[in-house]
Amino acid sequence: MRADLTERVEGEQLLRLTLLQDLLADRGVRAILVRHLRLALFPNRYDPPQHGGPTLIVGQAQVTAGTVFQVDDGHGRSADFFDADEAAGYISSLAVRS
Repeated sequence: MRADLTERVEGEQLLRLTLLQDLLADRGVRAILVRHLRLALFPNRYDPPQHGGPTLIVGQAQVTAGTVFQVDDGHGRSADFFDADEAAGYISSLAVRS
């Protein structure tokens, strides 16, 4: 049951980040969507893969999506946005300043 919930939440995050990626592409900003997966390997033991959640990378900025789009600008500052279009505007302004 927990795996289904995790998969559904990650799927929703991917959809939100894909929407943001498309909005950024419309503004001429290139972004890469990555999915983190961590494997632990020990002899005679099975540890299932651990997902770190998807992240959108735009230059030095990293964006995660939950209930909000959380933008970390790579310089110790972060901002949260409920609206994808507002997040895209902010990220576009970061890309211009870089």
